[in-house]
Amino acid sequence: MKNSNGSSAAPRRMRLPAFLIGIVLILISVFAGGSMSAEAAKHPTVYAGVDYAPVYNYSYYIRRHPRLKVRYGDNDKKVLKYYVLHGYKTGEKARKSATAEAFAKVQKARIAKYLKNTATAQLTDQIIVVVDHELSLWNKQADGSWKRKLKAYCGYGKNGMSLNRRAGDMTTPIGSFPILHAFGTAEDAVSAMEWRQITPTSYWSAEEESYNTWVESSTRMSGEHLIDYYQYVYAMAIGFNIDPAVYGRGSAIFLHCKSYDRWHTAGCVSVKNSVMKKLLKYCGDGTYIIIVPKDTDIKMY
Repeated sequence: MKNSNGSSAAPRRMRLPAFLIGIVLILISVFAGGSMSAEAAKHPTVYAGVDYAPVYNYSYYIRRHPRLKVRYGDNDKKVLKYYVLHGYKTGEKARKSATAEAFAKVQKARIAKYLKNTATAQLTDQIIVVVDHELSLWNKQADGSWKRKLKAYCGYGKNGMSLNRRAGDMTTPIGSFPILHAFGTAEDAVSAMEWRQITPTSYWSAEEESYNTWVESSTRMSGEHLIDYYQYVYAMAIGFNIDPAVYGRGSAIFLHCKSYDRWHTAGCVSVKNSVMKKLLKYCGDGTYIIIVPKDTDIKMY
């Protein structure tokens, strides 16, 4: 094309109005981020009240497991159930984009769902949950749902967790227990629950007549001399083996600060000092703790 003076001119480019460009960008954003919701509309992703869309895609999963197509045909609900009961529990990715963060999102939803229907949820508005090496703090909402306040890595017994703990077996008890009170050597601790200051005469007794209780004694006694443990700068007493305390079943089970050189404990639960300080600030009297190896075990308590 030539202009009026005979020289060549570059062809004009069509320009979209600014408002149309904005609409296009919004649509791109919606469709890019809405792939999970589109999948959910085509194939179910919710099982037992939990949405597995962050880690599950029916088409992706069925391609990886053609035998499920043979077994279930086009019954996508049964395929989802199979994944939840078998694939998810082993950490299998059922969505190409499933990341560690995606699995963490689903586990958060699972714990919230399980807590709502527990017997413990009827006793308290705050629950500390230990699932393997993950500790989290949950608060009950006005509608009865549970919202997570804090999450952190934790340690526990050197020999794992046990339903039948005995003194000296180096395991952490499984179950639901009340937090009795907070305690420690710190002079400046800020605690929303009852706080007991450790003194040079403070013991957690292993004597038969005072087994598994705090005792002030001017003479040496069997049990833990609390002031000797730097891990107890901030701590909480877990109400395991109380009412009644069975001699030999185990005593001095605490939630406390981790050791300098290791995560495992003789049976307690350990977290970093900074996490312990937050727990003291956030947890009030009446808090419970549920300790389980798998999140599905929460439903039992």
